[in-house]
Amino acid sequence: MDECPPPGEGPAQCRRSSARLHRHARAVMPAERGSGAGLAAALAASAAILGSLPALINTGARPVPLQPLPYSSSEGVETAAYNLAVFFSLLLAATVALYFLASRRRLVKLFSLFVWFALSTGILQFYAFLYYINGIVNERAAACAIAASPLLGASVAYLVYRERGDALLGILASLAGAMLAWLLPAATVVAILLSLAVYDYFMVNRGLLGRIIQRQLKMNPRPEGRGLLIPGFTVRVKSAALGTGDFVAYGAMLTFVAVRASARGVLAAAILLLLSALVIYAGLRLTLSLIVRARGYGPALTLPTALALPLIAVALLC
Repeated sequence: MDECPPPGEGPAQCRRSSARLHRHARAVMPAERGSGAGLAAALAASAAILGSLPALINTGARPVPLQPLPYSSSEGVETAAYNLAVFFSLLLAATVALYFLASRRRLVKLFSLFVWFALSTGILQFYAFLYYINGIVNERAAACAIAASPLLGASVAYLVYRERGDALLGILASLAGAMLAWLLPAATVVAILLSLAVYDYFMVNRGLLGRIIQRQLKMNPRPEGRGLLIPGFTVRVKSAALGTGDFVAYGAMLTFVAVRASARGVLAAAILLLLSALVIYAGLRLTLSLIVRARGYGPALTLPTALALPLIAVALLC
């Protein structure tokens, strides 16, 4: 943040201007106000309903028969450790790349356009196939959806370019997380969710994500907050903003509990999904009131995941 006063403005006025800018900046940092917690939980829950629909309709839902390279689809502790290492190697590489690109807005936007085009295309193709093999849509509808998937990818990329469509990005990111719940072994999904909560805490409070946020606070923040957001990697939910990775984790968590609980019946799956969504909402509200209000930003995964641990354990035992 520039500390030098413009012509005609003295030090006291400069300090007041800086304070105003800081207040504007805090208003849009990740998960800052409670008004965004409900919307974030609702977006994740909506995506999880779509993502777990085969399990909510039919207790014998079939997963997509794909090998999730570079992950292993085998069960066991060793497989979970291997998958966890692969996941966090990719995540850390992406975080480091984002850290160095964050100050270069055009490069970040170009990278995010590519990511969202590929991700949106893949998401539609995945769920078209998942719905088809579980009898929700017929072969023709699935084929049409797959053929139209590049159009969805291009549309989402355009929204990212225009810095619009935050609700859609939150839903798509949650659907991407739901894919993990279908493709990866249960032990791997649980290990990733728990590790992400710890990773998010340290990365936001003491690591590269926190440095990215602090750097954004110094980059000429505007009242509406656009100058603070990283295009394509943050989702505005009312007066707050969450990372797309937060929605990926929420989607994976909600879909995991629903699919696992479906073994005990559709009602059990629906109840556990609803309870998990409420827990995410409560965890976000606590994060906003206890952490973010004091410092302007905070981890959006740690408390929701901690509160969801009993539900994750119940789902794992189903």
